[in-house]
Order: sequence, then C-alpha cells, then structure tokens
Amino acid sequence: MLLTSVRASEILKPLALARRGCAWFESDRVKRHLGVEVELRPARKAHPGLLVEGLQELVKKAHHAGHEVAGDGPRDGYPRVSVSDPFGYHLELTERHVAPPSTPLLPQTGGAARS
Repeated sequence: MLLTSVRASEILKPLALARRGCAWFESDRVKRHLGVEVELRPARKAHPGLLVEGLQELVKKAHHAGHEVAGDGPRDGYPRVSVSDPFGYHLELTERHVAPPSTPLLPQTGGAARS
C-alpha cells in the first residue's frame, strides 16, 4: 500500500541477489529493499518510522484499503499514525506541519486500536 502511494515500482536486482527471493522497490524519492524469512513473525515493537508528505491522504488510502490505522498522538509536535498490514507488521507515519491539519487524521468512525 505504501509503495503504491509513493509510486514506487519493483526494479530488477542483480542476478546474484535475485536468487535470494527478496524484492526491491524504487521511486524518485523512496528506495525500499524487502527481504524474506522462512518463519514470518511480526516484531512486537520494532517498526520503521517514516517521515512523509501528505499524511492525511495516506491515512485515507490505508483506511479505504482495509488496513488498520491507529492514531499515536503527536511526537515532537508532528502528527503521527500507525498503519498495520494483514500480517501484523506496522509502520509509523509522521509528517511535519507548519499548522495543525484542518481535518482529523483518522475517519470519524475511528481507527482500530492497536494491541
């Protein structure tokens, strides 16, 4: 979902790395290399935090796509949310604002609370 939102496309890797089963995605602003593990177990606390532009739009897209979205409250004055995928992994998304957003980040029905 996030890679689609930032218009990242899968790119070909060097042949020696392609055999490992991972995938690389890149755009003009994002480079993300994703690996594969045999036993898939989401970390309980460890997660990437990304500084983004257009946080409200990303939240809308994530919510519309059925992803769990939870407001984490601001950190250092910046709004932030956590977005979880169907496998239990989550990303922390934050955005710098000169002024508070004019509309709530989460839909009025509320985001699901993360346990």
